[in-house]
Amino acid sequence: MWYKYTAHNSEMFCGWTTKPQVAKAALARLNRGRDDINLYKMEAAGEDAAETDADVAQAYRNDNYMFNDDTTLDDFESAQAQ
Repeated sequence: MWYKYTAHNSEMFCGWTTKPQVAKAALARLNRGRDDINLYKMEAAGEDAAETDADVAQAYRNDNYMFNDDTTLDDFESAQAQ
């Protein structure tokens, strides 16, 4: 599943995974240290590349993706520790 992350006046990010917990960890990472306003929100953006919306396709081309199906929860936990 493709996921799209957007926040008001912020750069959009995306990622693809079959593990919803990885997508949720990415959302937590994006919102870490942010005020209660302008938080990122996550939305499902399609099952495959043919189904994604234009925003996700553009973000992917611009290297604004946070994870792929090889990404694990440990990857986000180790990044948080740094």
